[in-house]
Amino acid sequence: MAGEASNPKIWNRSHVDLSKDSEVQYWTETLGLSKIQLIQVILKVGTSAKAVFREVDRMRETSSLIS
Repeated sequence: MAGEASNPKIWNRSHVDLSKDSEVQYWTETLGLSKIQLIQVILKVGTSAKAVFREVDRMRETSSLIS
């Protein structure tokens, strides 16, 4: 939509954007991760939100995510 580009409150939730503090805060709160943990997951699987959710779930299942 044309209005989305001009409205900074509307984000593309299909990708994680680490360059915006507000998005980092949103994703860390949503996923229950620290900023460092979020960065580690993104370095492993990329910025796709779907891939990030899948990796966080996998890590929690195998207990390799320290809360």
